[in-house]
Amino acid sequence: MKKNINLQHIHGTRKDGTRYLLAQVGDAKICEQQYYRYYYADILKDNQLCNASILYSDTNVAHLIDARNFNKNIPQGYEETVGNILFSKENIADSKRRGTGYIGKVTKDKQKNQKGIQLVEKVSDISKPEDKQKEFQFSTKEYVRDDGSLFVAQKMHNGYEANGIQVIPFHIFEVLNENGKKVVKRNIVYSERDFFQDPRPGIANDYLSRERLDRKVTEAGGYIGYYDEKGIRTYNPNLVEFFKNRHKVVERTQSNSSQNQKSILLPETKKKRREWVEQFIDDYKAASLNIDGYRFQEENENIQRVITAI
Repeated sequence: MKKNINLQHIHGTRKDGTRYLLAQVGDAKICEQQYYRYYYADILKDNQLCNASILYSDTNVAHLIDARNFNKNIPQGYEETVGNILFSKENIADSKRRGTGYIGKVTKDKQKNQKGIQLVEKVSDISKPEDKQKEFQFSTKEYVRDDGSLFVAQKMHNGYEANGIQVIPFHIFEVLNENGKKVVKRNIVYSERDFFQDPRPGIANDYLSRERLDRKVTEAGGYIGYYDEKGIRTYNPNLVEFFKNRHKVVERTQSNSSQNQKSILLPETKKKRREWVEQFIDDYKAASLNIDGYRFQEENENIQRVITAI
Protein backbone atom coordinates (compact mmCIF):
# COMPACT_ATOMS: atom_id res chain seq x y z
CA MET A 1 0.00 0.00 0.00
CA LYS A 2 1.44 3.38 -0.89
CA LYS A 3 0.43 6.96 -0.55
CA ASN A 4 1.96 10.13 -1.97
CA ILE A 5 1.76 12.99 0.47
CA ASN A 6 2.06 16.20 -1.51
CA LEU A 7 1.40 18.57 1.35
CA GLN A 8 2.94 21.87 2.31
CA HIS A 9 6.65 21.48 2.83
CA ILE A 10 8.72 23.78 4.96
CA HIS A 11 12.28 24.40 3.88
CA GLY A 12 13.25 26.08 7.13
CA THR A 13 16.39 27.98 8.02
CA ARG A 14 17.20 28.47 11.68
CA LYS A 15 19.01 31.44 13.21
CA ASP A 16 22.26 29.45 13.24
CA GLY A 17 22.00 28.89 9.48
CA THR A 18 21.11 25.18 9.63
CA ARG A 19 18.35 24.09 7.28
CA TYR A 20 15.70 21.39 7.41
CA LEU A 21 12.78 19.95 5.45
CA LEU A 22 9.49 19.34 7.20
CA ALA A 23 6.26 17.79 5.87
CA GLN A 24 3.11 16.92 7.79
CA VAL A 25 2.28 13.30 6.96
CA GLY A 26 -0.68 12.46 9.19
CA ASP A 27 -2.55 13.18 12.39
CA ALA A 28 -4.06 11.22 15.23
CA LYS A 29 -6.45 11.72 18.13
CA ILE A 30 -5.67 10.21 21.52
CA CYS A 31 -8.04 10.78 24.44
CA GLU A 32 -9.64 13.71 22.56
CA GLN A 33 -6.21 15.35 22.05
CA GLN A 34 -5.04 15.98 18.48
CA TYR A 35 -1.46 15.17 17.48
CA TYR A 36 0.40 15.60 14.20
CA ARG A 37 2.92 13.36 12.46
CA TYR A 38 5.91 14.86 10.62
CA TYR A 39 8.61 13.72 8.24
CA TYR A 40 11.76 15.62 9.19
CA ALA A 41 15.25 15.74 7.63
CA ASP A 42 18.26 18.05 7.84
CA ILE A 43 19.35 19.72 4.59
CA LEU A 44 23.09 19.75 3.90
CA LYS A 45 25.00 22.44 1.98
CA ASP A 46 24.72 20.42 -1.25
CA ASN A 47 20.92 20.20 -0.68
CA GLN A 48 21.12 16.50 0.17
CA LEU A 49 18.97 15.22 3.05
CA CYS A 50 20.26 13.48 6.17
CA ASN A 51 19.09 12.53 9.67
CA ALA A 52 15.58 11.66 8.49
CA SER A 53 13.07 10.82 11.20
CA ILE A 54 9.38 10.75 12.05
CA LEU A 55 8.29 13.17 14.76
CA TYR A 56 5.04 13.89 16.63
CA SER A 57 3.75 17.15 18.05
CA ASP A 58 0.61 18.84 19.37
CA THR A 59 1.43 21.79 17.07
CA ASN A 60 -0.26 21.91 13.65
CA VAL A 61 2.33 23.30 11.23
CA ALA A 62 0.01 22.94 8.21
CA HIS A 63 -2.40 25.34 9.94
CA LEU A 64 0.47 27.79 10.41
CA ILE A 65 1.36 27.61 6.69
CA ASP A 66 -2.28 28.19 5.70
CA ALA A 67 -2.46 31.20 8.01
CA ARG A 68 0.69 32.65 6.44
CA ASN A 69 -0.46 31.97 2.86
CA PHE A 70 -3.85 33.63 3.45
CA ASN A 71 -2.42 36.57 5.43
CA LYS A 72 -4.19 35.57 8.63
CA ASN A 73 -3.04 36.81 12.00
CA ILE A 74 -0.16 34.81 13.48
CA PRO A 75 0.96 35.42 17.08
CA GLN A 76 4.18 37.39 17.25
CA GLY A 77 7.23 35.14 17.36
CA TYR A 78 5.22 31.98 16.63
CA GLU A 79 6.98 31.01 13.38
CA GLU A 80 10.42 31.69 14.80
CA THR A 81 9.67 29.55 17.84
CA VAL A 82 8.49 26.66 15.66
CA GLY A 83 11.72 26.61 13.65
CA ASN A 84 14.28 27.57 16.27
CA ILE A 85 12.96 25.78 19.35
CA LEU A 86 10.24 23.19 18.62
CA PHE A 87 12.06 21.73 15.59
CA SER A 88 15.53 22.62 16.83
CA LYS A 89 18.24 19.98 16.68
CA GLU A 90 18.48 20.24 20.46
CA ASN A 91 14.80 19.46 21.03
CA ILE A 92 14.76 16.60 18.52
CA ALA A 93 17.89 15.10 20.11
CA ASP A 94 16.28 15.47 23.54
CA SER A 95 13.23 13.48 22.43
CA LYS A 96 15.36 10.76 20.86
CA ARG A 97 17.33 10.42 24.10
CA ARG A 98 14.02 9.81 25.83
CA GLY A 99 13.24 7.04 23.33
CA THR A 100 10.27 8.81 21.75
CA GLY A 101 9.38 10.71 18.59
CA TYR A 102 7.25 13.13 20.63
CA ILE A 103 8.75 16.66 20.57
CA GLY A 104 6.05 18.54 22.51
CA LYS A 105 4.41 21.76 21.39
CA VAL A 106 5.29 25.36 20.65
CA THR A 107 3.23 26.77 23.54
CA LYS A 108 3.55 26.36 27.29
CA ASP A 109 0.84 24.49 29.20
CA LYS A 110 -1.96 26.88 30.16
CA GLN A 111 -2.08 28.07 33.72
CA LYS A 112 -5.26 28.84 35.64
CA ASN A 113 -6.91 32.11 34.50
CA GLN A 114 -4.32 32.51 31.72
CA LYS A 115 -5.55 34.38 28.65
CA GLY A 116 -4.12 33.74 25.24
CA ILE A 117 -1.04 31.63 24.57
CA GLN A 118 2.47 31.77 25.93
CA LEU A 119 5.26 30.57 23.64
CA VAL A 120 8.12 28.41 24.89
CA GLU A 121 11.37 30.35 25.09
CA LYS A 122 13.83 27.46 25.28
CA VAL A 123 13.84 23.69 24.91
CA SER A 124 13.60 23.15 28.65
CA ASP A 125 10.24 24.98 28.59
CA ILE A 126 8.70 22.28 26.40
CA SER A 127 6.42 19.94 28.32
CA LYS A 128 6.90 16.23 27.52
CA PRO A 129 4.72 14.28 29.95
CA GLU A 130 5.63 10.63 30.39
CA ASP A 131 2.25 9.37 29.16
CA LYS A 132 2.58 11.32 25.89
CA GLN A 133 6.11 10.12 25.32
CA LYS A 134 4.99 6.50 25.62
CA GLU A 135 2.31 6.93 22.95
CA PHE A 136 4.97 7.58 20.30
CA GLN A 137 7.69 5.06 21.06
CA PHE A 138 8.04 3.44 17.65
CA SER A 139 11.32 1.94 16.48
CA THR A 140 12.57 4.11 13.61
CA LYS A 141 15.61 3.65 11.39
CA GLU A 142 17.19 5.75 8.65
CA TYR A 143 18.62 4.00 5.58
CA VAL A 144 20.92 5.36 2.85
CA ARG A 145 21.24 3.34 -0.36
CA ASP A 146 24.47 3.12 -2.35
CA ASP A 147 23.02 5.57 -4.90
CA GLY A 148 22.68 8.18 -2.14
CA SER A 149 18.89 8.00 -1.82
CA LEU A 150 17.58 8.13 1.72
CA PHE A 151 14.47 6.79 3.41
CA VAL A 152 13.23 6.27 6.94
CA ALA A 153 11.39 3.15 8.12
CA GLN A 154 9.16 2.91 11.18
CA LYS A 155 8.10 -0.34 12.83
CA MET A 156 4.50 0.23 13.88
CA HIS A 157 4.37 -2.59 16.44
CA ASN A 158 5.86 -6.02 17.06
CA GLY A 159 3.43 -7.93 14.90
CA TYR A 160 -0.05 -9.34 14.47
CA GLU A 161 -1.57 -12.43 12.93
CA ALA A 162 -2.41 -12.43 9.23
CA ASN A 163 -3.84 -15.60 7.73
CA GLY A 164 -2.47 -17.58 10.68
CA ILE A 165 1.06 -16.16 10.38
CA GLN A 166 2.73 -13.49 12.51
CA VAL A 167 3.74 -10.44 10.46
CA ILE A 168 5.23 -7.05 11.30
CA PRO A 169 3.95 -3.85 9.63
CA PHE A 170 6.41 -1.08 8.68
CA HIS A 171 5.81 2.41 7.30
CA ILE A 172 8.49 3.66 4.90
CA PHE A 173 8.84 7.34 3.99
CA GLU A 174 10.97 8.78 1.20
CA VAL A 175 11.16 12.24 -0.39
CA LEU A 176 10.97 12.06 -4.20
CA ASN A 177 10.80 14.54 -7.06
CA GLU A 178 7.68 13.93 -9.12
CA ASN A 179 6.70 16.29 -11.95
CA GLY A 180 9.02 18.94 -10.58
CA LYS A 181 7.56 18.79 -7.06
CA LYS A 182 8.85 17.22 -3.88
CA VAL A 183 6.51 14.60 -2.47
CA VAL A 184 6.81 12.34 0.53
CA LYS A 185 5.99 8.81 -0.59
CA ARG A 186 4.74 6.40 2.08
CA ASN A 187 4.78 2.63 1.60
CA ILE A 188 3.16 0.26 4.09
CA VAL A 189 4.91 -3.10 3.96
CA TYR A 190 4.68 -6.38 5.86
CA SER A 191 7.26 -9.03 6.68
CA GLU A 192 7.55 -12.10 8.91
CA ARG A 193 10.90 -10.81 10.14
CA ASP A 194 12.21 -7.60 11.66
CA PHE A 195 14.57 -6.31 8.98
CA PHE A 196 15.80 -3.67 11.46
CA GLN A 197 17.92 -6.48 12.90
CA ASP A 198 19.53 -7.31 9.53
CA PRO A 199 22.75 -5.31 8.87
CA ARG A 200 23.33 -6.63 5.33
CA PRO A 201 23.67 -3.83 2.71
CA GLY A 202 21.22 -5.63 0.43
CA ILE A 203 18.38 -4.71 2.79
CA ALA A 204 18.46 -1.06 1.69
CA ASN A 205 19.83 -1.48 -1.83
CA ASP A 206 17.71 -4.38 -3.05
CA TYR A 207 15.16 -5.63 -0.53
CA LEU A 208 13.87 -2.08 0.12
CA SER A 209 14.79 -0.48 -3.20
CA ARG A 210 12.37 2.16 -4.48
CA GLU A 211 11.50 0.05 -7.53
CA ARG A 212 10.79 -3.03 -5.41
CA LEU A 213 8.74 -1.17 -2.81
CA ASP A 214 6.42 0.20 -5.50
CA ARG A 215 6.26 -3.11 -7.35
CA LYS A 216 5.23 -5.05 -4.23
CA VAL A 217 2.15 -2.88 -3.86
CA THR A 218 0.55 -4.45 -6.93
CA GLU A 219 2.27 -7.83 -6.78
CA ALA A 220 1.57 -8.66 -3.15
CA GLY A 221 -0.35 -5.81 -1.49
CA GLY A 222 2.77 -4.60 0.34
CA TYR A 223 3.92 -8.02 1.55
CA ILE A 224 7.72 -8.13 0.97
CA GLY A 225 8.70 -11.50 2.46
CA TYR A 226 12.22 -11.69 3.87
CA TYR A 227 15.83 -12.45 2.99
CA ASP A 228 16.91 -15.79 4.37
CA GLU A 229 20.36 -16.48 5.78
CA LYS A 230 21.72 -17.10 2.27
CA GLY A 231 20.32 -13.82 0.95
CA ILE A 232 17.51 -15.49 -0.97
CA ARG A 233 14.15 -13.70 -1.21
CA THR A 234 11.66 -15.86 0.64
CA TYR A 235 7.88 -15.61 0.46
CA ASN A 236 4.92 -17.37 1.98
CA PRO A 237 2.39 -17.90 -0.84
CA ASN A 238 -0.52 -17.74 1.63
CA LEU A 239 0.58 -14.26 2.69
CA VAL A 240 1.08 -13.14 -0.91
CA GLU A 241 -2.54 -14.01 -1.68
CA PHE A 242 -3.82 -12.60 1.62
CA PHE A 243 -2.27 -9.15 1.22
CA LYS A 244 -2.84 -9.03 -2.53
CA ASN A 245 -6.56 -9.73 -2.08
CA ARG A 246 -6.78 -7.25 0.75
CA HIS A 247 -5.18 -4.58 -1.41
CA LYS A 248 -7.70 -5.30 -4.18
CA VAL A 249 -10.57 -4.88 -1.70
CA VAL A 250 -9.27 -1.45 -0.68
CA GLU A 251 -8.95 -0.36 -4.31
CA ARG A 252 -12.36 -1.76 -5.25
CA THR A 253 -14.20 -0.22 -2.31
CA GLN A 254 -12.52 3.15 -2.87
CA SER A 255 -13.52 3.03 -6.53
CA ASN A 256 -17.08 2.01 -5.71
CA SER A 257 -17.51 4.75 -3.13
CA SER A 258 -16.18 7.40 -5.54
CA GLN A 259 -18.58 6.25 -8.25
CA ASN A 260 -21.42 5.74 -5.76
CA GLN A 261 -22.28 2.37 -7.30
CA LYS A 262 -23.56 -0.81 -5.65
CA SER A 263 -23.43 -4.26 -7.20
CA ILE A 264 -26.34 -6.68 -6.90
CA LEU A 265 -25.33 -9.75 -4.86
CA LEU A 266 -27.11 -12.93 -3.84
CA PRO A 267 -27.80 -13.26 -0.06
CA GLU A 268 -25.17 -16.00 0.38
CA THR A 269 -22.57 -13.94 -1.46
CA LYS A 270 -23.42 -10.90 0.62
CA LYS A 271 -22.94 -12.90 3.82
CA LYS A 272 -19.56 -14.28 2.74
CA ARG A 273 -18.37 -10.86 1.59
CA ARG A 274 -19.45 -9.25 4.86
CA GLU A 275 -17.63 -11.89 6.89
CA TRP A 276 -14.50 -11.48 4.79
CA VAL A 277 -14.55 -7.69 4.95
CA GLU A 278 -15.17 -7.71 8.71
CA GLN A 279 -12.08 -9.88 9.08
CA PHE A 280 -10.21 -7.49 6.78
CA ILE A 281 -11.20 -4.52 8.94
CA ASP A 282 -9.94 -6.28 12.06
CA ASP A 283 -6.63 -7.01 10.35
CA TYR A 284 -6.38 -3.50 8.93
CA LYS A 285 -6.89 -1.99 12.36
CA ALA A 286 -4.17 -4.20 13.76
CA ALA A 287 -1.80 -3.19 10.97
CA SER A 288 -2.30 0.55 11.52
CA LEU A 289 -1.53 2.66 14.54
CA ASN A 290 -4.02 1.39 17.06
CA ILE A 291 -2.93 2.51 20.52
CA ASP A 292 -5.60 3.43 23.05
CA GLY A 293 -8.22 3.42 20.32
CA TYR A 294 -6.75 5.76 17.74
CA ARG A 295 -5.63 5.41 14.13
CA PHE A 296 -4.16 7.88 11.71
CA GLN A 297 -6.82 9.79 9.87
CA GLU A 298 -6.14 8.58 6.34
CA GLU A 299 -6.28 4.93 7.47
CA ASN A 300 -9.50 5.53 9.37
CA GLU A 301 -11.04 7.04 6.22
CA ASN A 302 -10.13 3.92 4.25
CA ILE A 303 -11.85 1.72 6.83
CA GLN A 304 -14.97 3.88 6.68
CA ARG A 305 -15.04 3.45 2.89
CA VAL A 306 -14.97 -0.32 3.35
CA ILE A 307 -17.81 -0.20 5.86
CA THR A 308 -19.86 2.01 3.52
CA ALA A 309 -19.21 -0.37 0.60
CA ILE A 310 -20.69 -3.32 2.51
